[in-house]
Amino acid sequence: MPTEAEWEVAATRGESGATPWAAEGPLAERANLPGEPFEATAPVGALAGGASPEGVLDLVGNVAEWQADWLAPYPGADVVNPRGPAQGSLRAVRGAWFGGCCVEPQPNLGKPFNVRLRDGLAPSSRAVSVGFRCARPIAR
Repeated sequence: MPTEAEWEVAATRGESGATPWAAEGPLAERANLPGEPFEATAPVGALAGGASPEGVLDLVGNVAEWQADWLAPYPGADVVNPRGPAQGSLRAVRGAWFGGCCVEPQPNLGKPFNVRLRDGLAPSSRAVSVGFRCARPIAR
């Protein structure tokens, strides 16, 4: 699983720092949100217009994703590749899911939406709204 820092790079970085989910135009062409365009998870790669600047697909609206890090205050941009604590009670979960998590208003979308949802769940938790992504470091 990716760390939170790796998820951030995959979801929101790129040369412009912009995300495809904040762009103008129909959000349903870029993200699978409540009831549009799918009633549940979308087929892998079905919303290619929602690829992140790094080319990562399906980060928005299928399922939120478990992270390798334990949940703790996230230092953000002032730290390069931050790691969570070595232990904890909740694992970090990132991203939006198909049934909801629309929690903060975004002016250009016309409805509440938060692609960068951050939460924590006990590792024993199970939910239709949470999945995982396999990731490995890129050799440079």
